[in-house]
Amino acid sequence: MVEPKLSLHRKLAQVMYEAERIPKNGRAPKEMGGYPFVQVGDAADYIRKALAEKVITMMPTAVHVVGQQDRPTKSGGSMTTVDLITEWTLTDGESGESITIMSFGSGADGGDKYSGKASTSAMKYALLTGFLLSTGEDSEASPGERPAARPPDRPPLERTTHENGLVGKVATSGTQDFELRETPDGWVLPFRLKEGNKAGQIIIAHDALAQALYPFRETLIGQRVTVWGRYTDEETPTGFGYKVLHLERIQTTDFILPAPDAPQEAPSAPLFPEADLSDLPPEWNDAA
Repeated sequence: MVEPKLSLHRKLAQVMYEAERIPKNGRAPKEMGGYPFVQVGDAADYIRKALAEKVITMMPTAVHVVGQQDRPTKSGGSMTTVDLITEWTLTDGESGESITIMSFGSGADGGDKYSGKASTSAMKYALLTGFLLSTGEDSEASPGERPAARPPDRPPLERTTHENGLVGKVATSGTQDFELRETPDGWVLPFRLKEGNKAGQIIIAHDALAQALYPFRETLIGQRVTVWGRYTDEETPTGFGYKVLHLERIQTTDFILPAPDAPQEAPSAPLFPEADLSDLPPEWNDAA
């Protein structure tokens, strides 16, 4: 008895049913939090084999660049950011059926690798979202809400800055270089806040705030500022503990980001209250 051939959608449904949770084998640099993330190769290895077993190909058939921007760097070069949308066509080699899915990708680089990074990003999210692959994380959670490792011998950390903020001079050190970077969880901009000869506090701005701060890089480095944010405990692979302040607000001599809400206009009132003229003599009322 010859088994009936499955349609393309039935084959894809089997791939999705059999898919396992993709492990997070990637790890960000310790200066940026050391958080784990899904590497595109781990997702591709599983999906490629599953599709090949069912005689299905997945090919990028169109790429649309939706945004590109160049930003100057301290060294005199430039950082190029590109955003693109990729169309992926899945074709059944037995029936000839095909469907198209789309994914967004973004990449940034100081050389010529920004397009490759954006393409890799698009492929990763095509696999994760197109096949509903689980990574065990909530993409809507902000970095400050993620649980952070804390060595058991360290006391609990105050989770937010004092209402008066943390004051110091903006500085760079190693990878905390005030450069805008793309990570699997969004944009980050790391720097240090120093006071005297101390190593300083690691600060990381995220997403919209990171992008808003980057154009002020040259004027902010060395400037005294006040910052507010949320701390997380981090740990190096060797067990050394440190803390990171995830920036929520910064005040300089020229601006505050995010900008405070404009104060509501106070209701107008007369400078002097209206006088009660009812008890005045009649002739005074006539004169008035």
